Amino acid sequence: MARGANRASRPCVRELLSRGGAIRAAITLFAFVLAVAGHPIAAHADGTNAVSRLHDALYLPAGVELDAVSPAGAYGGIGARYTTPANDATTYANGSLPAAFDLRNVDGTTYVTPVKNQNPWGSCWAFGAVSALESNLLMQGYGSADPASASYLDLSEYFVAGFGRMETPVETLALLGAASQVGEGSVPREGVDYLDASGNALDAATWIMSMGGLPAESVAPYQDDYKTLIKWIDEYTGLQMSCFSWEEPWTLAEALRANRANRVATVESAQLLPGPYGNSYDSDGNLVLGEYDPSATEAVKTQIMDGGAVTLSYHSDTSTPDDETQNTAYFSMKNWCQYSYDALPYNHFVTVVGWDDNYPRESFPTAPDGNGAWIVKNSWGSTSADPDSGSYTEWGLDGSGYFYLSYYDKTIYSFCAITAEAEPDASGIIQQYDLANTNELQGAPLLATSEVSVANVFTAEEDMRIESVTAFAGVAGASADVDIYLLGDETEDPDDGALVAEQTEELPLAGAYTIDLDEPVPVQEGQRYAVVETIDGLMDDGSGDEVPVWGIPVERGYERAYLDEQQFPFYADVVANEGESYFAINGVWEDAVELNNDPDFTANGVLTYGNAQIKVFGSAADLSYDGSMQILHTNDIHGHYSVKGADGEAANAFGAVAALAEDVGADLILDAGDTFHGTTFATSSEGDAIAQLMDAAGYDATTPGNHDWSYGSARLAQIDADAGFSVLAANVEDAETGAALFESPYLLREVALTDDEGNLTGRSVTVGVFGVIDEDFYGSTAPANVADVSFTDSAEAANETTAELRAAGADVVVALTHNEDPKAFAAATEGVDAVIAGHEHIKIDETVEGADGRDVAVVEMASSPASEYFGSIGVLTLDLETNAGDEISVADTTSEGFAVKGHTSQATSTVEAARPNEAIDGLTAELVAQSEDALSQVIGKSGKAYEYATDALPGGWELVRTEDAPIGHVVTGAYLAQTGADLAFENVGGIRGGIPAGDVTAADILGVSPYGNTLATYEMTGAQVLDAIERSLAISAECRDVLAKQVAAMEAGEDPMQYEWPKSSGSVLTVGGASMTVDWSKPDGQRVVKIAVGGQPLDSERVYTVALNSYLPGATGTYPSFGQAMLVHEYGTCEEALRAFIGQDGWEQTKERISGTVTYASGEGADADQPVVDPAPTGPQSEAGDRLVATGDSVVAVGIFGVLGAVMATMGMFARVRLRPDDK
Repeated sequence: MARGANRASRPCVRELLSRGGAIRAAITLFAFVLAVAGHPIAAHADGTNAVSRLHDALYLPAGVELDAVSPAGAYGGIGARYTTPANDATTYANGSLPAAFDLRNVDGTTYVTPVKNQNPWGSCWAFGAVSALESNLLMQGYGSADPASASYLDLSEYFVAGFGRMETPVETLALLGAASQVGEGSVPREGVDYLDASGNALDAATWIMSMGGLPAESVAPYQDDYKTLIKWIDEYTGLQMSCFSWEEPWTLAEALRANRANRVATVESAQLLPGPYGNSYDSDGNLVLGEYDPSATEAVKTQIMDGGAVTLSYHSDTSTPDDETQNTAYFSMKNWCQYSYDALPYNHFVTVVGWDDNYPRESFPTAPDGNGAWIVKNSWGSTSADPDSGSYTEWGLDGSGYFYLSYYDKTIYSFCAITAEAEPDASGIIQQYDLANTNELQGAPLLATSEVSVANVFTAEEDMRIESVTAFAGVAGASADVDIYLLGDETEDPDDGALVAEQTEELPLAGAYTIDLDEPVPVQEGQRYAVVETIDGLMDDGSGDEVPVWGIPVERGYERAYLDEQQFPFYADVVANEGESYFAINGVWEDAVELNNDPDFTANGVLTYGNAQIKVFGSAADLSYDGSMQILHTNDIHGHYSVKGADGEAANAFGAVAALAEDVGADLILDAGDTFHGTTFATSSEGDAIAQLMDAAGYDATTPGNHDWSYGSARLAQIDADAGFSVLAANVEDAETGAALFESPYLLREVALTDDEGNLTGRSVTVGVFGVIDEDFYGSTAPANVADVSFTDSAEAANETTAELRAAGADVVVALTHNEDPKAFAAATEGVDAVIAGHEHIKIDETVEGADGRDVAVVEMASSPASEYFGSIGVLTLDLETNAGDEISVADTTSEGFAVKGHTSQATSTVEAARPNEAIDGLTAELVAQSEDALSQVIGKSGKAYEYATDALPGGWELVRTEDAPIGHVVTGAYLAQTGADLAFENVGGIRGGIPAGDVTAADILGVSPYGNTLATYEMTGAQVLDAIERSLAISAECRDVLAKQVAAMEAGEDPMQYEWPKSSGSVLTVGGASMTVDWSKPDGQRVVKIAVGGQPLDSERVYTVALNSYLPGATGTYPSFGQAMLVHEYGTCEEALRAFIGQDGWEQTKERISGTVTYASGEGADADQPVVDPAPTGPQSEAGDRLVATGDSVVAVGIFGVLGAVMATMGMFARVRLRPDDK
């Protein structure tokens, strides 16, 4: 047969499942509905434990009260004597399902092994499963069905039916990767032979999985007809004669050793296809039928053609036939066929190898609803012994051991399709806890209507690569999310580790699956790891509607006294130890042993729960212990979310973070503060917009910078509570109670190490991250914003927190700090491996010796108007090593775990790293739109217009750079009102618009102050103040001269742009709080002829409080006296001060009272009516000595969108006015 011919036109199993009817409805796994607990579904209450929440979420069929446990019926036994159909060779017919098909002859090839004989034992479950597995191997082209062939495929049923019901020797558990499961297994009840202890096809399949494969018959033979006859004689005469199963020549450990060297095949999956009536069992063990569904029959046919024979569970009629008709009520020994019109519990497993749609209904003792029958291979041989006569009789059609079973037989419960893997690796590694092999006792699967995950936690016993894991689906049409985490020694929750693999697999049918990983996962000896699975699907709620359910694949057993009472043929003993298996209801994890402590789950002790049904398969590997980790870091973004590329287009900075993290395989994404404040985009939501983008980009933690306190401590604490990342500040306490302000001072993360090429090494380290803020910032922050907290010594807090992290198992400790001197901070630390800093706004990449002699990597990214805020993203790589015995030495200190043997730091351009990110870009657009709404808000009213440009001065900036413009006094008046300072200065380059008469909106405010500069107060002497004013007047005088020349040139018809403005024109100061007279005729340094502050002449020796924007303290080349000023307090943005000022009633009267005046001697004021043109732009330059430095003491301007840049960002423009550093 040419397998796969025209497969596209034939219905696949998944397509058939989607057709509804019995297959979709019949999702109960096994023989009966397990009665777990009498408890209706209810919403859980807060404070309940995970077990109670899980119990409340259990799915129960409508109207079923589960308060009893009833494992109904024994499976197996000798059963009835049935027959075989005629040999009808068929082929694919135009790619559709043929009317007849027989695996015994497909274009001359046989895809089914010869009939075997289970007698005298009740081991049909093993024979049916092994037969299906053999057929699948033959379909794959492995082996031969010819007993005369050297490649004859004959696998051991005894290995399943015999060893599968024996007590597992303790010495065998280690061979199975389950050394902790002492006492687990299924053993016969007293008086029952283990080969008579029954089972089902899924039992057989999962047992083979547990054993890592199945050997040939020759390794563990069953028995021949001679021993069958002995058993018959023994049963009929009571003689005690030797029989194979009683001799037990093997121990399981011996068989396993032989098996590992001789495994012929293992099970990849065992999938259950419901019967055509969607049979299920109620809580009393009664079979419940639905309507006949032909699509169920089609699905089985498709499976047979695709994968070979399937096992079938049904009720075998064992009654004595009528001598004349050779019929029983359901079975015809004349035609060797069965049809049962009664719904009876199944008691036998057989193998279906084909079908005949035209098999006549009249052939059955009672005619079913239609023609058609399955071709069934039994396991009773082709002859049977009659002890009464001592003779043998043929069994089955033409003595073949086969018979027909009507499509419409109402005892057909389910089919099981087994997929095999030939010749599994003999040295393969197995790790597992689920050895009980009690699927027969599981009953209906545990299902929940709330999301449930299950996990097994293992420790690698040798270097290995995980290649596959198992998953157990309780319903058809399920999917499994599989995640693998490397865990630290102290890690409790299975998913609180380093995620090293994740994939989703479709599970089209209920049953057991082996999921091959997309890439093998290396795990080093001694490394803990977890396999976490979330398996969900849909279930009919009894009314025809489907509800989402989540499977809970966990072993279940019964107390022996109960099974004795029920006369069940074997005991099911399950073992669960703490720390092995876990379940989570809605993300809250709990150890699976807790299930046994809840009487609702155990039916008052009748039920016992074991481990999650998750196995791991892998191969041995030689892995290195060396590796490295990558930390992506940012600092001082000051509320920005975009950066401008060389082509003028803007790039989403948070999208760049996510892209770079993916490209470098970042283990952590961290930020060092001054994050949530600085632009209207950020402040309009009090930092929430930035926090949302950080979450979307995958940040793990930040530490607050001095400007992040601008919203107050309560707002920062709320950001920490709401965000997916952590705000860390170990040295920030409640001022009254001393309690921590934030939820945690640190976080612990498990990080998977990689080699130089980015490949996993199979080892993880526990990384501790904490944050501290420079305590000196407390005094320079607006008092109201930190009134309820205190900042303790950052170095002391760092060392105390590091000691806690090391005690909690941290191998590597990273400090986040917003700090005026991060290198000095690093030198004071003990036990810290790396410091990621913010605040200085400059690139730092150094190694500093800590107080304990440890090398400490200190890194920071440049972030300022000169380098562009958020213009670069840092990648810190820490190279780690482990010394012999896991003892490491760093200088004179010793600790357990890993040593940081070196680091590398890389600054990556944000623009170059950026690429489209649909989720982040979409979120950004949404947040910008919300910011736009905020910009349209009316802030206050103005009685007149305060112009930035007039019709006579269309260039825009000449007005504020050549005379004392009213808009300047609005700005400085706002600064004075906000801070209570004596004086206020604003460089006119920081003023970019005017205030209209009437309603004043947030957009108008942003038009005046668009750069996100922040406000602070400083102490300056009168002499220093006067020096700054005189220097400003000197620059303004140059501007006046240039303006006059440009106007004259324009009037003469010449090019006015031949006269360039001074590079420092934006540094002209507008002064608030002083009343002064200026004489332009005087030389530089002597133009102020009169000045008073607060009504008193300026005193050169007196110390004044001066409000400055965050640009001016850094313009020391232009204004040396600003560099000498002493910082007093820091406030919010200049835009916020202006917004608050104009929002007050009577603000214009306040301005007139406090902002001061400027008059000009000899009538030499600037002529505002002179027509001028816009000056020629010049390139970005700065005067010698000017340094753009950090916010806080000497503060740079924060953000450089152009006017209304936040609004234009929404339209995709992200325009930005490119300014000279001193053009502020």
